[in-house]
Amino acid sequence: LEKQSRQLFIDWKPIRQEVVRLFVSGNQQAAILITKATGAEHVAKLDEKMLKLTTYARNKSTEFLKATESNQARLEKITVSLTVSGVFLSLFIAFIVIGRTLKYEKRLQNRNDRLQKARDEVKTLRGIIPICSYCKQIRDDEGIWNKIDEYIRDHSDADFSHGICPGCMQEHFPKQYSKIYGDKKTD
Repeated sequence: LEKQSRQLFIDWKPIRQEVVRLFVSGNQQAAILITKATGAEHVAKLDEKMLKLTTYARNKSTEFLKATESNQARLEKITVSLTVSGVFLSLFIAFIVIGRTLKYEKRLQNRNDRLQKARDEVKTLRGIIPICSYCKQIRDDEGIWNKIDEYIRDHSDADFSHGICPGCMQEHFPKQYSKIYGDKKTD
């Protein structure tokens, strides 16, 4: 269609040139006759081809426009879908990370609480403790002499239960010792 239209323009050129030549030479009647006959037929054919070419071009542009709009709509849907998917995926990952972080934070807090509790329960004696070589009393920071069991009880979380060893029982309570142990000697 485009080639036929171009050929009609090429074929029209000699007709135009003949009309111009006749008009310039003063033969206006012959120029008018060519314009009304051969020229008019040729212009009608050219007009018809141009109309077809314009219609064809309009139809093609309409098809391209529809295809472009369809592609644009499809791309918009894909873009929206990918964006929504990305947001949901990001939220999912964020929830997993936050959940695990909170879980590990809770574990760490429990361990810290247990360590703090154990630390609070541990009370140790440190340094050099002055003790009497004979009666075994201990001198505190204020210079007061205390029984060893009282000093340890006051400076640690340990408690004492009292009893008597066989040697002390034999020395201080010989009758009871004889009843319990008989005549055996203890070291």
